[in-house]
Amino acid sequence: MFDIMKDKWIKAGSTAGFLGSIVFIFLTLFAAYNYPGYSIFINYLSDLGVGNNIFFNLGCIISGLSILLLANALYRKFPERIGKLGAVIFLLSGIFLIGVGVFTENSGLIHLLCAVIFFALAAVAIILLGIIMGRENKKMYFLSVIVVLCIAAFLPLGLTPLIEHIAVAAIILWTLCISYFIRK
Repeated sequence: MFDIMKDKWIKAGSTAGFLGSIVFIFLTLFAAYNYPGYSIFINYLSDLGVGNNIFFNLGCIISGLSILLLANALYRKFPERIGKLGAVIFLLSGIFLIGVGVFTENSGLIHLLCAVIFFALAAVAIILLGIIMGRENKKMYFLSVIVVLCIAAFLPLGLTPLIEHIAVAAIILWTLCISYFIRK
């Protein structure tokens, strides 16, 4: 009985992780389309959420909610402490991603804090979950390392718009891959 429920939660979380990533991509692209002159070299992603352009903010909120469900699935999938810790930290990153969408760039410091904490927590979660996944799938381990390097790249280089876009793309790729990985 419990195994059937566990499997259903894992499949639901996996589906949410996949769909949330896809929705984020489409809403962000739509927001960029509606932002005259938007450039990944000049504009930060949060620039897409100002004014009447709510699509990026909605994408952050939906994606953050999907991370909550995916983190629940990861918690159920990995019985080891390090896996559970990684899942809880990933869940917290989802809460801060929701905060990025709720508190737009115009909100000032609270938006910046939500964004920085999201990236930091996501990196830690990806490291912890990458260690667990590395036992079963070396490709997921290496992907986790690459994603963390992409996130960490803006620490010594400074957060530039291009590096932010690369870090977000890497997190999305990792989320899509882990959603597939845990579904198997």
